[in-house]
Amino acid sequence: RYDFARARWLPVGVESVGRSGSVTWMDPLDQTCDASLQGRVLKFALPPQGAQPDSYRYAERGPIYVFNNSWYLRSPVTGIGAAANLRHWNNALLFCEPGADVDLCRVRPETFDASACGRGLVRGDDLARYPGETGTLPFFDCFRWLPVDERGHDRPDLASEFDHDVSSNGFPLVLMRQRGIERHGRTGHPGFTAPERGDFRLLPSALAATAACAVTETSDHRLDCSEAPDGRAFAGALDPEGRLYDGPASARFRPPE
Repeated sequence: RYDFARARWLPVGVESVGRSGSVTWMDPLDQTCDASLQGRVLKFALPPQGAQPDSYRYAERGPIYVFNNSWYLRSPVTGIGAAANLRHWNNALLFCEPGADVDLCRVRPETFDASACGRGLVRGDDLARYPGETGTLPFFDCFRWLPVDERGHDRPDLASEFDHDVSSNGFPLVLMRQRGIERHGRTGHPGFTAPERGDFRLLPSALAATAACAVTETSDHRLDCSEAPDGRAFAGALDPEGRLYDGPASARFRPPE
């Protein structure tokens, strides 16, 4: 997970690392599957009201990359806050609408109270709900597009990029018009085999079986979603043959031990 206070990555399960190097681990109960159902896929933040200038830390040293994931969602994509320096590419999202299975698709937790969800945060009264093109579940909830500094000024230098994703509910039209998100995004069922059983293999002719770009490393050691050679790109975690996505070839992007 990302430690916004100190602008660094921490291994899953680590709550904090002290100056001496001592590690504080999360409570095991907070790492259970049941606990994970109580949040959103991506959890953002904003400066608390009263924060001193230049005291709040976003991911400024480089973007946060979220790509080639397969999700079956019964909640909005985001929690409370703003997208900050995020690169969200080639993800395959299937929203579990309540009409499909009343128990399985019950929203957990219930959608935020938009009148109160930003309480105590700078520009918290700007947070809003952004529905997709179809469906009942919001795509973003209690959300604003640009992060802000401690004075409440927008941070366009930390604008995010959402593109080349597949979503069964489509994407927020207002953000597509105003912010240009998902210029190459596609609306429709990604084509998962049996997501209710955790089977995210793709059916023949699945929408997610192709994509217009593949995530590769650039000369300055960042990532970009660029034209795919021989049309071999796809959205989601599994390719059309059922193989798990390998990620960029560079050693810099190998998963940590």
